[in-house]
This record gives sequence, structure tokens and C-alpha cells, in this order.
Amino acid sequence: PGDSADDGLDEKVLSGIIRSFVSSLSDRRKYIFISRYYVNRKTDEIADKLRVRRSTVAKELAQIKAELKQRLDSEGNNV
Repeated sequence: PGDSADDGLDEKVLSGIIRSFVSSLSDRRKYIFISRYYVNRKTDEIADKLRVRRSTVAKELAQIKAELKQRLDSEGNNV
């Protein structure tokens, strides 16, 4: 079991990496990511707002998630 102080530190580090990653995204990709994972909007809603197909949003989300995973892996946080 992890030490709660270590868990808190890990959480802060992870949170910082995610914030940095999100801030590095283009405005469009930032909107898509935040809308889906922070605001919990459905993919259809995001697509309607951007006037694109749902599949376009789904594809971009998959790419963003892959990039985030790569960033986390490179920072030593395997998730």
C-alpha cells in the first residue's frame, strides 16, 4: 500500500502533467478534451457545437488520449 503523502504528491505531479498537456493543445482540441472529460459532454454535443461529424470528434479524442498517454509514459507515469 502506498503512503498517503506519496499518493498526494503523485496526484499533484500527475495533475500538473495533465494541465501542461491540455494547455499545449490547440484551442479546438482543448475545447474537445475539456468538454468531454471535464464538462462530461457527449460526443454528439461537441460535434454539433463544432459543426463536424461525431466520428471526427471521436477520432480527435482518440488521438488526444494517445498523445496524453505518450506524455505520461515519457514522464514516468505509466497508466
